[in-house]
Amino acid sequence: FTYEFIATPAGTRWYHAHFAEHKQLRLGLYAPLIIEPRDVNTRYDRDYTITFGEWSPDALHPDHNQPNGGMGSMMGDDMMGDDMMSTPDDPNVIFTVNGNASPAAPPLHVRQGERVRLRFINASAMQKHVIRLDGHTMKITHVDGNPLSPPREVDAIEIGAGERYDVAVTANNLGVWALHCVRPGHAERG
Repeated sequence: FTYEFIATPAGTRWYHAHFAEHKQLRLGLYAPLIIEPRDVNTRYDRDYTITFGEWSPDALHPDHNQPNGGMGSMMGDDMMGDDMMSTPDDPNVIFTVNGNASPAAPPLHVRQGERVRLRFINASAMQKHVIRLDGHTMKITHVDGNPLSPPREVDAIEIGAGERYDVAVTANNLGVWALHCVRPGHAERG
């Protein structure tokens, strides 16, 4: 299909399926949808879009293909729906950054003094992440694609499922710094 629409309002958006959506999310059927404004007031030296996702082997189970069922409904638990038997703390869930689990996620390269925009999208089906950039503070400029006025400076960002944050960072600390989730167990799972 070809979809045509007026791309408005500008901001960091994303798309995903609404049919067996937890399965589709866990199999990677999502992507950023960035709508640039006509007039760009703020310039950045670098602009990175970072999409957090999750992968679960449960998503490959044949019963997970049912639109509103899956094993949870087959076992009489209608609350499970197409999410299967995974919970936010499921140790089988692997976390991804732009579709890759660590150490396969490529580094973000910046030069000292550059102004960088990071667009965070949490495409996880159920996970909340707390994102930190060691050695730097982040200035939140947009929440869910909409400007935040005034922008707010933070050390970490708690980003729930489906949420988006645009942040500005000045690369003013020379070195190699980790951009990571600080929730217990998350780094070990990707």
